Amino acid sequence: MEPATSSPSQSAANTLLWCRVLAVMCALLVAMNGWLLIRSGDSNKITGTITARELRIIDDAGELAVHLVGNKDTVGVYVKDKARRDRIALTHDGEQTGLFIKDSDGHSRVGIAQFAHGGGGVALHGEDLRGAAVLYYKNTGSLSFYTPDGQLGARFPSSATPQISAAEKDGSKDPGG
Repeated sequence: MEPATSSPSQSAANTLLWCRVLAVMCALLVAMNGWLLIRSGDSNKITGTITARELRIIDDAGELAVHLVGNKDTVGVYVKDKARRDRIALTHDGEQTGLFIKDSDGHSRVGIAQFAHGGGGVALHGEDLRGAAVLYYKNTGSLSFYTPDGQLGARFPSSATPQISAAEKDGSKDPGG
């Protein structure tokens, strides 16, 4: 079997995507540092503070590249591709905290989440959300494999019966940005 190769345009797109991820991580570090200063009671020492409900970072063409949102329902960071679809979403709301990496069609291919009910896991999805491998833990762990038509193919240990909702399994819980 020959290794998969990518075209120069795919490599450039991947490089751009990782540059955006790095920009988001830097923005998060700056925001976290400001939050820690505010929490320490030294908010009077902060200079140059920006307060906003959302922050939109645009690319050279003036198009939305990174979207940071904070409101009463959700907090999230969303990295967009050139077609303005979410490719990376880091979200927190009353039900979960999650990281979703999406394909060019906007489908979650990798999802990592900690749910408010105490369970959490990692899900790897096939194209068009067809098939999945789900590592899940709540009081006990399990590894489940779903067929392309959504049926449970195998679970280890076979006695495990995690309470995974359809939205958690197929990645549709991701709120998007």
